[in-house]
Amino acid sequence: MKSRYIPSIDGLRALAVLSVMLFHLDASLLPGGFTGVDIFFVISGYVVARSLVNHPHTQFYSYIVAFYRRRVVRIFPALLFCLVITSAIVVLFIPQAWLSKSISDTGLAAFLGWSNIALAANSDTYFSPSVEFNPFVHTWSLGVEEQFYVIFPVLFYFYLKGKTRLALAGLAIISFALSVNYSQSDTNAAYYLLTSRFWELAAGAMLCQWHASKRFREGGHSLSAAFTGITCILLGFIFASKSAFPFPWALLPVAGTVIVIHYFVCAGQTGMLTRLFSLPFVRYIGKISYSLYLWHWPVYTFFRWSVGLQSPVEWMLAFIITFAMAMFSYHVIEQRLSHTPQVTAMRPASTIGAGLAVILVSFAGASYAFDHQKRLSQSVTSNRYVWYPYYSHSSDVQKGNALADRTIYVIGDSHAGAYATMLRMLADETGINTQIHSQGGCGAVNMREPVMTAQSRCAQKLEKWLSDIEKEAGPNDIVFFATLKAYRLTNQYRMYPRSKDELKSQIRSESALKKREQAKAESIRIVKRMNQVTNNILTDAPKPVFSYIPFRCSDWFNRTNPTCEGGPWQDREQMEQMRKPVMENLQSLKASVPRLLVWDPLPTLCNSTRCPVYDEDKTRYFDGDHLSAHGNRLLYPSFKRAVFSLINEQNLAGTM
Repeated sequence: MKSRYIPSIDGLRALAVLSVMLFHLDASLLPGGFTGVDIFFVISGYVVARSLVNHPHTQFYSYIVAFYRRRVVRIFPALLFCLVITSAIVVLFIPQAWLSKSISDTGLAAFLGWSNIALAANSDTYFSPSVEFNPFVHTWSLGVEEQFYVIFPVLFYFYLKGKTRLALAGLAIISFALSVNYSQSDTNAAYYLLTSRFWELAAGAMLCQWHASKRFREGGHSLSAAFTGITCILLGFIFASKSAFPFPWALLPVAGTVIVIHYFVCAGQTGMLTRLFSLPFVRYIGKISYSLYLWHWPVYTFFRWSVGLQSPVEWMLAFIITFAMAMFSYHVIEQRLSHTPQVTAMRPASTIGAGLAVILVSFAGASYAFDHQKRLSQSVTSNRYVWYPYYSHSSDVQKGNALADRTIYVIGDSHAGAYATMLRMLADETGINTQIHSQGGCGAVNMREPVMTAQSRCAQKLEKWLSDIEKEAGPNDIVFFATLKAYRLTNQYRMYPRSKDELKSQIRSESALKKREQAKAESIRIVKRMNQVTNNILTDAPKPVFSYIPFRCSDWFNRTNPTCEGGPWQDREQMEQMRKPVMENLQSLKASVPRLLVWDPLPTLCNSTRCPVYDEDKTRYFDGDHLSAHGNRLLYPSFKRAVFSLINEQNLAGTM
């Protein structure tokens, strides 16, 4: 095979990277733009195979070492530069929250080439809203390619030696079968893992095998076939379905890319499409496409964490910064640093060893920084005493043991966990034992919707919690049902909150009314069941909810984010109206179980006209509805009075 450079392939890279950048900027701009990654896979398979065909392969060791030396020099300088800078920004400025909890794991995995495996194990899919806030997610495709490079050169070496001629095709068929299966049964495995993507890279490599064979003759190109290939690619850009990927929708970009590359090789520089894809500015974008791909996602993500990424002005600014970083990365890191005399003079094995050492040092540095993010962070949220309800200080109250012979069993969703500081204070002051059973979305007695249904993912867990309490609790113990009872205006990853009119429409809908009736009946059954164990049953009334997310709006660099437009307060009268249907359900529950005590946090959290988010420089909430540690401390006196009121009522009833 001629070892000539094919300029038009760089033009195809430009098309791929621009499609991905547009999709990640706003999916509505190019709904199937994510298929640009599949174009990259085919190109990578072809180009790497082409480089191996032209490389001497007399000795296995020298052949393999030379290959990995080229990969180390090509991939890792720009990648490590991007990962180190991105990690530093995350550590210094990104608040630690549920929304950012997987960032460090993904980032550290990216240093070692297995971020795709880490992401496949995550419950969020590639198209989940929360993924848009993880600046390392895009490295999954690099992980696929790096893992491919472990297997492929060995296969290709024996192919060039005339052995295992069909091994690559056989593995491609197996991979395609797995891709079909995973696309229906495990979307994360289908999208992220090499096993379901190998066939795409192999398609490019097998095209190269054909071009290198004696049967292939250049010439005889068909412009109509080339346009068929381009049409397949464009159809993928427009129509590819996120819910049916890679199979069947990856077939279009993969087949289209194979056809177009074949045309480029056959037509040479005389073909019309070849000339179009070889235009200097198109080729330049293709040359910097690797750095563009590396930088576009972190830049977009940091925009979402700070000023937002919604308007055309923000899109343009993000594009400009991405190109600036990519040009610096390409010209200074990829070209100049990677080709210094010190690097070029090193023996291949020494280059690989030095590269691995730099990777491990970079990984260790990033790991240390992530582990010490609490101390290094410049965000106001690093003040964990104020912000994080899961951290408490025993000095907040005087130690005591008035309730040391009792246990309070807390059951609920993430809001039960967000009472942790308040519950710790009660335990410190009274000696009461505390058991918190908390799982996001599993809020029994939430009065809005049933959760112990056949379709619910929470039913089995809740049943176990209730059964355990029935076995362990005594008549003096307390059961506290703590849940989100108000209808939510926003969540941690929303760009824009729901309007109050939209929320009111939901509350009044026939569906919501039906769910509240079902939730009321379910809650009565649950509370009566616990009433067989103890008369000390407590539940909270709806707390205020906000269109504003404090941990995303409290720093100097994120206060203008669109998610902050709702303002750091809620009108009390509107809040009372929004929670009215749930309060009516609580009254019905109270009528069915008279010994139930409903504790209402709202009077403490609101004044006569407003429910504010902040007390001067301290926040009462972590996000749009979960309390902060400071909010817990504000509520503690009211909660303690409710607990003692419940116990005193029981004692009084016992003497009558």
